[in-house]
Amino acid sequence: MSDSDDEQKVSLLAATDHDPLTRMAREQEKEKDEGKQQEQKQDETGRGESSAMKQSETAQGNTNNGARNGRNGRKHKKNKHKKNKTKHNGDLRVRLTEDDSDTTPEPPPPLWRLYTSHAMTAWTMRMWEFAVALMLISMKPDSLILPSVYTFALSVSVMTINPAMGNLVDTRTRLPTARWSLILTKVPFAISAFFVYLVLAGHIAEERNAGGFWATIALIILLTTCGHIAYNCNKLSVEKDWVKAICRTDDKFLARANAMLRRIDLTCKLLSPMVRTHTYTHTHTHTHAHTHTHILPHFFASFPVLATKRASENAPPLDFLQTFRALNTGWKKYTHRRVFRPGVGLALLYSTVLSMGSIQVAYCFYRGMSEATLGVLRGIGAVFGITATFLFPRMHSSFGLVRSGLFSIWGLVASLVLCLVAVVIARPEEADCTDIQGVITARMGLWLYDLTVTQLFQEWVDDAELGAINGVQVSLQMFFSLIPPIAGIIFSSPTDFDILAIGSFGFVSAAALVYTSFYVVVRDGNQLDGPPPPHVIMITSSSPAPDGDDGDHDGGDGGGSGSVQKKQQTHELFTFDDDDDDDDDDDDEDVEMLK
Repeated sequence: MSDSDDEQKVSLLAATDHDPLTRMAREQEKEKDEGKQQEQKQDETGRGESSAMKQSETAQGNTNNGARNGRNGRKHKKNKHKKNKTKHNGDLRVRLTEDDSDTTPEPPPPLWRLYTSHAMTAWTMRMWEFAVALMLISMKPDSLILPSVYTFALSVSVMTINPAMGNLVDTRTRLPTARWSLILTKVPFAISAFFVYLVLAGHIAEERNAGGFWATIALIILLTTCGHIAYNCNKLSVEKDWVKAICRTDDKFLARANAMLRRIDLTCKLLSPMVRTHTYTHTHTHTHAHTHTHILPHFFASFPVLATKRASENAPPLDFLQTFRALNTGWKKYTHRRVFRPGVGLALLYSTVLSMGSIQVAYCFYRGMSEATLGVLRGIGAVFGITATFLFPRMHSSFGLVRSGLFSIWGLVASLVLCLVAVVIARPEEADCTDIQGVITARMGLWLYDLTVTQLFQEWVDDAELGAINGVQVSLQMFFSLIPPIAGIIFSSPTDFDILAIGSFGFVSAAALVYTSFYVVVRDGNQLDGPPPPHVIMITSSSPAPDGDDGDHDGGDGGGSGSVQKKQQTHELFTFDDDDDDDDDDDDEDVEMLK
């Protein structure tokens, strides 16, 4: 049965294969099966691609989230930095003070060694100035020729040589310059005092040896002049250069130091006439020179900043011609500096006879004023000058340096108006001291202005030129100091003193006008508070000056012919923090992320 059934199925299938309808139905079923298989494959491929796309989208999202978190972190850091910066910018001066407090050195030790050294030198100089005239007049009582020759020789020598001394201070190391100038101040005074003693004791007399007598007089004048020149060199070195180097970052401390030095000088001027013996002059100069040369090195070692100045390798050796070269160079520098006008104003004040000098004292004697009265009035005038040294630091703190000079010089003019009126309307037979009262009051304005100009030179003149500029200033002052004696010779009658007084008032008024012109220039340039403070960074860029513009000649000697002149442009920048560079890096990263 089984075999027959199988044969029937095979025969059926064979018959079916030849049937067209059956064959078509089978083909359709096959095509459906193939279509289903293709759909299944496409479904599987689509699911794989979608899962890959999801994974890619997930990874991209994670990347974007990380970048966003990084930007948020940087923005948080930047906002925190800006808050800190805004907090500091709220008070710029406080921030700058805090920054400077980290780097500013400790306050310098007391300057008592400097004051002691200056007191010894000032005492020697002031006592000798008072005593030398008495010594010379005692050698030849019947003539004024010796004091006149001494004054003339001293003025001309200082006027000629002092610029070279200033150049010496600029180009040589500090301690050797101060030490040698000190020795050359003390020793000539001591030797000249010894020769004065020989003349006064009668060991050298004109009657016995006229040639030896006049040779001794010439030697005394020469030694005294050399000592005075060396004193000016020491004064330029210690009082001008050293003090500026020590008080460089503190103008108020500089004002107090200058006032103290001037106070010592005026006190010595007040007390020195009490000691008039030439024997004391001879003995105390040796003692002071020995003590003084030991004080200076200790003071020098207390301030390391003084050792930073080195001798110039290009400094030429000192010779006779170099003196005149230094004089020419110093005058060129002096006339092209901003302190030229205040310096000229101070020099003009040396051409007045209204100063309780010898001419005014002689006039007061002519009017019948006693020697005791004059001595008391001169002492009161010295007290007014000393008072000015206490007042100057307060004026400097309240009004500033430039305004203090303006108030001082015009206060001096106002005080001398009373003196001028009293002299013009005075009667020769009356011993009236009204004119002296105006001179006494004017001493305060005089020394206030002197302190102002001194500090202007220290703050507004470069260290490398400070000695040369101050040397020229002293020379200019000595030049104008020759005017009163020459005028006194021309108008020698006491009845002509009113002419001298009017001329002197004219010189003082001219000094006030010159300084006022300086004040106007400084005010228009917004420099009433002086040079920019050390925490301000000054960036100077050069650009060609327009046609017809001579450029800025204030800081140099002027350009040569054919040179390209340039105009300086100055900008003030304040530096706070170096982290500002990170902001630029963050901005670059953000731009790159957007790309």
